[in-house]
Amino acid sequence: MNKYLIFNILLFFTTIFTFGQVKKDSVHQQVTDTIQRQLSNDGVVIEMGTVEKKKINPLAPSKAAFYSAVLPGLGQVYNKRYWKVPIVYGALGLSTYAYLYNDDFYDRFRAAFKRREAGFTDDEFYDINGDNAPGQDPD
Repeated sequence: MNKYLIFNILLFFTTIFTFGQVKKDSVHQQVTDTIQRQLSNDGVVIEMGTVEKKKINPLAPSKAAFYSAVLPGLGQVYNKRYWKVPIVYGALGLSTYAYLYNDDFYDRFRAAFKRREAGFTDDEFYDINGDNAPGQDPD
């Protein structure tokens, strides 16, 4: 059993390393493609223009991530996607507001629960329906 397990593990890692040796070009060079098509149909000649491919900087995503780590939304400014910054700050503000709102309710309910456990009935949540007088135990 151990021979087969060791063989399968070695085979697995061998295949990983063989595929890991493929060299990829990390920086794309700027290439200009000229596309010209001439169609002579009753003397009509159509020519297409040139298509220019931009050079891709592979470090740009890491730089944007670094800027976002320094100040949220700064990576979007670096990428010139200015419209996303209000969405980032809106999400941060909304989640902060929801946390503080729920934390306030939690503190109020916890204080009322502790007072009820101690035997008091004078908390703000006692007799919400108005069925009993304040300070009286329900029967």
